[in-house]
Amino acid sequence: MIVVAVVALLAVSFVIFRQSHRTSAAASCGQGQGQLPLTVVASPDAAGPLRQVAQSYTRANHVVAGRCVSVSVQSLEASQAGAALAKGWTGAPAVPRPDVWVPDSSSWAQLIELQLRQAHQVDPIPTERPSIATSPLVIAMPEPMAQALGWPRRPIGWGDLLTALQNPQGWAAFHHPEWGAVKLGKTDPTQSTSGLEGVLGALTAGLGGPISPQALTAHSEQVRELILGLERAPGEQSDTDSNFLVSLRQADDNGGALKFVSAVPLGEQQVLDYNQGNPGGDPGTLGDHAKPKVPLAAVYPKEGTLEADHPWLVLHEAWVDDAKRSAASAFLNYLLSPTVQAKLQAAGLRDPDGKAGSLATEANGLIASQPARVIPNPSASVVGGIIRGWSAASRRGNVLAVFDVSGSMNEPVPGTHTTKMGLVRQAAAAATGLWAPEDNVGIWAFSTKLPPDGKDFQEIVPLGPVDAQIPGTNRTRRELLGAGVSKLQATTHDTALYETALGAFQLVKSHFVPDRINTVVLLTDGINDDPDNALSLQQLVQQLKAGEAGGQQVRIITIGYGRDADANALRAIAQATGGAYFSAADPRGIRSIFIQALSNF
Repeated sequence: MIVVAVVALLAVSFVIFRQSHRTSAAASCGQGQGQLPLTVVASPDAAGPLRQVAQSYTRANHVVAGRCVSVSVQSLEASQAGAALAKGWTGAPAVPRPDVWVPDSSSWAQLIELQLRQAHQVDPIPTERPSIATSPLVIAMPEPMAQALGWPRRPIGWGDLLTALQNPQGWAAFHHPEWGAVKLGKTDPTQSTSGLEGVLGALTAGLGGPISPQALTAHSEQVRELILGLERAPGEQSDTDSNFLVSLRQADDNGGALKFVSAVPLGEQQVLDYNQGNPGGDPGTLGDHAKPKVPLAAVYPKEGTLEADHPWLVLHEAWVDDAKRSAASAFLNYLLSPTVQAKLQAAGLRDPDGKAGSLATEANGLIASQPARVIPNPSASVVGGIIRGWSAASRRGNVLAVFDVSGSMNEPVPGTHTTKMGLVRQAAAAATGLWAPEDNVGIWAFSTKLPPDGKDFQEIVPLGPVDAQIPGTNRTRRELLGAGVSKLQATTHDTALYETALGAFQLVKSHFVPDRINTVVLLTDGINDDPDNALSLQQLVQQLKAGEAGGQQVRIITIGYGRDADANALRAIAQATGGAYFSAADPRGIRSIFIQALSNF
């Protein structure tokens, strides 16, 4: 009995000692000098779960260098955090400067590194980049649509989606005409990791393998066309994933989810969050809204997919001292512990090796055994090139396309079984689908003495919004653009180049739209040989420069088509307006040149 009493007394004493120690530590941590603050800035998908873990860690009074560590987690998109870090966190968003940065993908860190190196500035990004969690990129589809393509048993990929997007029958081709067109949801790749990785995934599939700087150069035309096609495909756009999903939830609440989107690139975790009725991903709002009527299904692209790797980046900044580095290392060890990893998996993330948690089930729209293949993150130069390409494609235009229909356009092109005019019609028709709904577009044809009034140029399609219905008709301008291009026919007349260039410039000037790229795209295969011409090249250039007054710039992009085009004149016309000149000396390359011209808007 004495032994038992002694043991009990020791146990009670030990408990009292631990409680006393923790009380003392808590009192010490409550004072400013007793705390060691550690600020973590993380991407929104990881910020919520990390914040909960950080709160538990802080309450446990972990001590580093004699001070209690207090971890705070701030949420900020990786693109915004990267931009702020590139400026030393001056003029940054209202978020405390970080000691540790956790972007959702290492691609953002690589991009910031490249930018700082090119600017000869100090790089704060460490070479040590341990992953704390992963989340594969998926093609998220409303579950009935995914099932119509064979999900979850049939492998589906980017190639299938791109083919469906290009099919004019839309969902009717898959026995569901009631769903209408195949619509691609898009988030901004300059701000959204899934938006960026979606473009990279589609390009990887389109090019048939991983993207390298050499592949971007070798397949530049295909890359431009793919980016233009993705950016201008039918479907809703948003800046970030959470904003897109909130809009989708509103559509679902109103019974319109299947009309809102057919597919959108997202992280796997975001699919789970949405299906739980919590598109923002904040654990604190889980349960505030009912689950969606139409859940999303995660399609893991059969070509392979990229992965958000959530690197733990302890920054090389003056404010991150040795004590904070020790605290960051201790908290990282805590994050990688089995107990905490289980909590992150319960929030929809996977562990650093890609192992999914118990929520990765078909009932939740996920498949734990997928993806079958993970594609390595591309280089920073590739990521930068894709972002620049998307930014160019996302610019909206107020564009008048002007086509030469003089007699020389009727010349046959060897090896093609068609004429120069025929190739132009094919290239222009292919580009019709690349105009964004917000673009203003019109078409002119020019020669000399065109019927019915004998003018040098005539309107084929009036300048205006691409998807707007033309007054007095049941057709949209996009439909008229396709029909107008198909009707372009070469005449037997000469080329009124100078008068047409000035007239087109003046028309766009009179219909100038602020915050747009106001442009004339002029294609010709000859020289100015209008017998009634009273305008010289010098006079044309002077009038074009004078027309730039008032700050309303209208650029002329000229395309010299064939070997007889007047390159010097076309270059001078373009330069006078700050435009660009493209040479298509070989008529067979006109499609490529046309895509390049579109990419300049």
